[in-house]
Amino acid sequence: MTHLLKLGKKRRAIGQMPLISRGLPAYDSGGFGGSNAVANAVDADYSTYWRLVNIPSVGSPQYCAFDISGIAAAAKTSVILHWFNDTSLSFWDNVSASTSVNFNNLPRDYKIRGHAGAGGGAPPVIADAGWVDLDTVTGNVYRSRQKALNLSSYNWVGLRFTASNGPAASNDDVSLQLNIHNVAAGNTDNWLWLGDSIMSECMSWRNLDGTPWTSGPLTKQIESAKGRYPLYQNGGVPTTASGYADTNKAALFANFTGKYAALGWGATDSSASVTKATYKTNMQSVITYALGTAGCTQVILPKVTKRTLDATADGFVVQYNAAIDELSAANPTQVKVGPDFYAAVNAGTIPLRDGLHPTYVGAGNGYEVMAGLWRQWLIARYY
Repeated sequence: MTHLLKLGKKRRAIGQMPLISRGLPAYDSGGFGGSNAVANAVDADYSTYWRLVNIPSVGSPQYCAFDISGIAAAAKTSVILHWFNDTSLSFWDNVSASTSVNFNNLPRDYKIRGHAGAGGGAPPVIADAGWVDLDTVTGNVYRSRQKALNLSSYNWVGLRFTASNGPAASNDDVSLQLNIHNVAAGNTDNWLWLGDSIMSECMSWRNLDGTPWTSGPLTKQIESAKGRYPLYQNGGVPTTASGYADTNKAALFANFTGKYAALGWGATDSSASVTKATYKTNMQSVITYALGTAGCTQVILPKVTKRTLDATADGFVVQYNAAIDELSAANPTQVKVGPDFYAAVNAGTIPLRDGLHPTYVGAGNGYEVMAGLWRQWLIARYY
């Protein structure tokens, strides 16, 4: 099925990217089991995740493997494998790959591998010569990555880990969730959500206290409403501002292969009294990079959240939101104004916990409302 996006008088077809990994037979080299069992890496509950017990090393590699023999070859010919670690705090961190407090059980050195051996039972052993390396990553400092692959020749796909990132002994194994999307019809429904802590917390797959979202993460909300599961990559980096975004734009877009990016900066800028002119210049630079070098089709700019307990900072937010309107007006086809979170806070629709960040306790909490506004906005325009 093709869904159409209205852009003024123009309409753009948005193709589906079927999720083909959910419920696959899953195996590992020694996980915690229970709520951290390897099956949780590919189940429909995104408040749970897979976690290893053993610490990976070169001398003791660890793995997770998935039986894809039941998927037709045509559906495996062009896919994107997307893994994410929701327990790490930042999308990207440029400090030492093993010491950052932003990392928790994050894959650092790993390979994505395929194997043509028959499915239907236990996977080939980790040292089996039939495993073919499809991607090799060393020194990873992202909590989420996506990789385009051709898996049509394989009945198994797996990840082999030899190092992880975590600053403490209790956080140096591996945990993740994994989705594989069939992109034979196009790599279209693929989004990168960049921004500060508000974006990071809103786009997480679990509530901040580790409990499930009442209506599920935004991806599940789209699926429940429209019967399709998009690829959403949470690129939030707490405490960052538009200047950080401009300086690090190449790194932030480095492993993104999609066409749509949302840029949610402004809250931290207002705390630092960044001028409207500087904010606008920084955001325009990121927009230009996204639409040019990064190959995006559209950039979405949500209105910055109101600062209820800081009138001075809120005055800057008002200016940033005016800049967002100006950035969109200068290029209305490729730069869209997203949900108006300023108005929603002003109307009392989104409750805040500290005068800046939405609440996250109980049903109908601030982040639930914010995600719901994103859902309504996206469905009205893209789905």
